[in-house]
Amino acid sequence: MGHWAKVRFEGATSGIKAAMLRFKDATFDIRTAMLRFKGATSDIKGATSDIKGATSDIKAATSSIKGAMFKLKAATSDIKGAMFKLKAATSDIKGAMFKLKAATSNIKAVTPRLKV
Repeated sequence: MGHWAKVRFEGATSGIKAAMLRFKDATFDIRTAMLRFKGATSDIKGATSDIKGATSDIKAATSSIKGAMFKLKAATSDIKGAMFKLKAATSDIKGAMFKLKAATSNIKAVTPRLKV
């Protein structure tokens, strides 16, 4: 083998070695990227699970709010009923006061006649 053939062979071999190193670097970069992708996928799954949990919490809170609103409506109805009873009692008291005034007036009218 001639001198220049040997130089060209060594140059080609060196080029192949450099290409193989670049190939190894690229393979390492691909593996690193795949690990990052797996990590990101795991993070997405975790976030999705958190979102599902939050959605469930929101549904439960909505149900609780609906229950509280139902209780509030019932309490409002009870208050309205109590107010109606209070109006009726006030009316009864006014009627009794009217009767008491009438009775007092009758007593005052009879009292002078009782003096002997």
